[in-house]
This record gives sequence, C-alpha cells and structure tokens, in this order.
Amino acid sequence: MHLDDLPVDIVREIFAWCDVYTVLRRLMLVSRDVRRLAKEKSLWVVLVRDLALRGLVDVAPHKPPLSALSTRQLVAMVRHAVIGPHSWLPAPILRPGRSESGATPSTTRAVTLSVPAIVPTGNGYTPVELVPGGRFLVFRTHMLDVMQLVDLASGKCVWQSAERAGDLPFSVDVSAEGGVAIMVAANRAGLDGAYTEIKAWQYSQTTRLVEETLVATLPVAVQTQHTLMLTPTQYCVFRTGSRDYYELAVVDIRRARFAMLRRPANDLADYCIFGEYIAIASGTSKFLSLEESLTLEIYPFRAFVWRSVHDWATPLSELLGSVYILPAYSHTIATPWLANLFVSGLPDPLHAGRYRLRVDTHARHANPTAEMLAAYHAARGPHARALAEKIALPWSFTYVFGPGGGNGPIRLDAPTAAWRASVLDTDTSFAGYALARGQLVDTVVHPGAGLSWMRGPRVVPVHARSAGDGSEYGTPCALARYSPTVVSLVPKAPEDAEGTPVVLTLLYFE
Repeated sequence: MHLDDLPVDIVREIFAWCDVYTVLRRLMLVSRDVRRLAKEKSLWVVLVRDLALRGLVDVAPHKPPLSALSTRQLVAMVRHAVIGPHSWLPAPILRPGRSESGATPSTTRAVTLSVPAIVPTGNGYTPVELVPGGRFLVFRTHMLDVMQLVDLASGKCVWQSAERAGDLPFSVDVSAEGGVAIMVAANRAGLDGAYTEIKAWQYSQTTRLVEETLVATLPVAVQTQHTLMLTPTQYCVFRTGSRDYYELAVVDIRRARFAMLRRPANDLADYCIFGEYIAIASGTSKFLSLEESLTLEIYPFRAFVWRSVHDWATPLSELLGSVYILPAYSHTIATPWLANLFVSGLPDPLHAGRYRLRVDTHARHANPTAEMLAAYHAARGPHARALAEKIALPWSFTYVFGPGGGNGPIRLDAPTAAWRASVLDTDTSFAGYALARGQLVDTVVHPGAGLSWMRGPRVVPVHARSAGDGSEYGTPCALARYSPTVVSLVPKAPEDAEGTPVVLTLLYFE
C-alpha cells in the first residue's frame, strides 16, 4: 500500500511520530501532497511540544503558547536551538559597510524578576543556571552552601536545600522535564562519613507542591568535590571517595535502586550522563612524548548490576565485585598535553536518540602567544593543523553518538576538533555559544570570518539598554542550552558585594 492511499488522519498520526529531521529533510521531498501535510501547523505543534517536554526547546512562561505561533515561528524555535538566532550569527563578509561586530543583537522581549534570595555577587561570580526547558532558575546562595529553585511562572522560590552540616561533603543538582523539576541532594552520613545519604524531591508547576520521593543511605562515601549529576530520566551519578579507583555510584531514583562502576584510577578524567548512558572521558600521557591520548567510553545503564537502595543484606564486597564493566562504545585520539578536561552531553533536537558529546580540554602552559600561533596554523590548512595541535592551548572535541543513517545501528563517530575560548564560565549551548568572562562568545570557528581566528572567539554584544526606561540589563551570567535566552544580573554597588537580593533579567533574542 502506498502512502497516498492511506487516510489523511492516519498519515498525520504517522508523521507525528517522526523526528524533526525526517519531517524537514525527507517527508518534504516525497511529493506535493506529503509536503503540504508536513507543513501543517498542527503537526509542528506536536513536534515542538514533544521537544519542549524533553527540555530541548524553551517554552518559558513569558513566551506565547505554541498554539498561538505560526508554522514559521515553530520551525524557527527549533532552528534557534540548533544554530542560534539570526541576530547572533556572523555577518556576511561580502556585505558592504558591515563588519563582523557591527550587528547588534535584537531582543523580542525582556522580563525582569526580583528574586527574594541572597546570592554572592562579589569577585565576578554569579552562580545562576537556567534549567533546560526555560521554566526554572537555579542558583546557589550563602557562600554556595544552599541551592534555591525559582519557578519563573510565579517568580517565587519554591524549594531550598538544607545547609551544609559542618565540613562533610554536600552536593545538590536539579533537572527538569516539562513542568516538573527533580532535586537530588547527596551528603555523607555516619560517624566516620563512610555512607552517603540520598534525598530526592519533585516539584510540579501544575500543583505547585514539593514532594519527597526518595530517602536512602548507600554503603559508599560521596567525594569531597561537587560531582553530583542528574538527568530528566531520574538517574543520579556521583563519584565516591575511593583513592585506589575511579569509582562512580549510579542511583535510579524512579526505581529506588543503585549500581557501581569502577575503573582504574585516573586523575585526569570526567564524566557525564545523558539519556540511558554514562560517558567517561579520560586522558593518558605518553612517556617522553609531546602527545597524550584522549579516550571517551560510553556505558549503557542496562549493563549495570543493580541493587535496591534498601537492600542492606548484600555484602559490600559482593556488590563491588561486579562493578567492572566493559564499555559498549569507545574511541581514542591523540591530543596535545592536557591539564584538565570537561565532558558534556546534549540530546540532538533534530534526530531522535542522537546525542552530541563535547570534551573541552584545558592545555598545559597556555599563553596568548601560543594561542595566536596555533590559530594561525589551524587556519592555513589540514597540513599545518598538525603543528597547531602540538602547541599547548585549549581544544574542543565534538562526538556524535546515536543511530547512524536513519534507523541504523548506534555508533560513536570520530570527533571533530576546534579551537575554543580559554575560559568558559558556563557550559556551551547546543548551538555553540558560551559565556566567557561575562561576555557571550561564539565557540564555533567560522572559516574565513575575517581575522576572528587571530583575535579569538567572536564576541556577541548583549549589553543593550532597555527600550522602556533606558536602564542597563547588567552582566550576562547564564545561558540557555536550547534557546537564545540570556540571564543577566543587575550590577550592584561595591558595598553589597558580599550578598544582596538580586534582580535578574531574562533576555529573549530573535
């Protein structure tokens, strides 16, 4: 049976189960009738609503509802999440009378919130985070010991973590999906701090109530550093305090179970969780060599040996005896000398089940001269790039993980390398933008974009003035992952640097 022989309602239902890439790049090319159905507003409302429920596009309370937007505006929301807004893109080089930094980003709206909380504003540090989905704000208060969750729909603080008990390690993380936020706290327990107490809460924008969903004690100790990570699928991962191994504890909050993952000890390693997987990036030095190797390993959660968080009958030795798991996917490349690395994973809004993994490296002995020379050699071509990689400077390696070629087998593609900003304040958005020293920068290297490769990443000016009262928006302190939204902090007087109630402004760009 041909697709044209099916009833129109059945065809619409089939299209609603497709991802955005299939609708844009495949269904649009089948026939005129299929193209007409693929451009219907009702279909794009379903596609964008599904992305919004997973936090891949922002449907903030201050934005119009999806039903009030046109098909072009719905497609633009996905486009902004993938490549950024029009006003952030670099200006064409051949356009006369317009330089790269001459374009001023335009905002669609600016929403100001007076947050009743105390945050440290001194030393240029503003611990503010816009949770993916655009519905919640998170920031740490009182010298980073307390985390607060702000519901942007009501503009109120709806949850606050407990203060740190003495010098014991304490870590909190927040994740959101749709209108529900999940908060998890991990704290050492016991007389000698050999155990970890896990607490989880859930907040719903519909009921505006906070519910405690899990309280458990694990027979492992959380590490001193803040290493807790949480996903919308309610998987929580933290590193244990083991000195002999690189050991991770994975907690399934929804099913009240946990598992352990152990690898050889490595001081140069980092991890992230995405979907149903955990990725570990590690660096290994070579003896008497200018190069090091960067290895990315991916472990599926289904391969773990799970235990109930309330099952204390299982001996710890038996539990730790089954934590050595081989990675399902692995890739190793040669890199310059590394001093530190950071790995992050973001779902791809265009392809279902596909993720973009990014490993940002901090090189040893980096200096402005080395960065300039390396960027110069990198722009000359692939042959000179090998020399650039020998120079100690920060690089970013981007991997693509997921089904290849439609519904093909899952694979981990070879990474693409690019020179990036030396100092990033926040994680990089999916479109490649990040905050560096209070400025919005484009970390993607645009070939032939003037002399930007000599000056460093392209800076996007966002220090505009309000159209209403002419007041300044302040310094950017947070950036959305999947939308052109920037959170700025109103500057405060020097005498208020230790802590003061802040006024945050959300800038929505087009």
